[in-house]
Amino acid sequence: MNANSAAQAGVAYARTEDHRLITGQGQYTADVHYPGMLHLHVIRSMHAHAHIVRMDLSAVAAAPGVRWVMTAQDIDAHGGQDLPNAVSVKDRHGEAQRVARMPVLARDTVRFVGQPIAFVIADSPYQAQDAADLADIEFDLLEAAPTMNAALRTGAPVLHEASPGNVSAEFEAGDRAAVDAAFAKAAHT
Repeated sequence: MNANSAAQAGVAYARTEDHRLITGQGQYTADVHYPGMLHLHVIRSMHAHAHIVRMDLSAVAAAPGVRWVMTAQDIDAHGGQDLPNAVSVKDRHGEAQRVARMPVLARDTVRFVGQPIAFVIADSPYQAQDAADLADIEFDLLEAAPTMNAALRTGAPVLHEASPGNVSAEFEAGDRAAVDAAFAKAAHT
């Protein structure tokens, strides 16, 4: 049954590609294979905030099929840059936003769970993932600020030195008086 015959049979799909995908006729990125293609697995932080004390990736590099293990030092050595800030704004006082540039891979400190620490490049996705499991990384755990309220409280750990108080910009848009008046007149809030 193709998408047209599915429609004729009264089957409604939310998206045009649904029939192809749910019947196994779709193609996903993981289905694409080219001769000599390599696969990348990301070693990520399991901690919300910590210093990287020691990182031994020698077993990862020696694992079957591994071609390269890349760290922040490798990115720096090859002229890589931190990720750019997508949008910059002025705060409500007209001051420039305090920008904390994000490294592609964590250098000395991880600042969120899942932050990339290293890339493992191997002949197959399974070899890359199996090798990543051999990483020996020691962390010195730091106090975390897992929510916005926790990050803004007095005495919260500073996540980025460029943003004291964990505030990049206090932004406000619109007409505060008009909004306050609308809430004051509203039957329900």
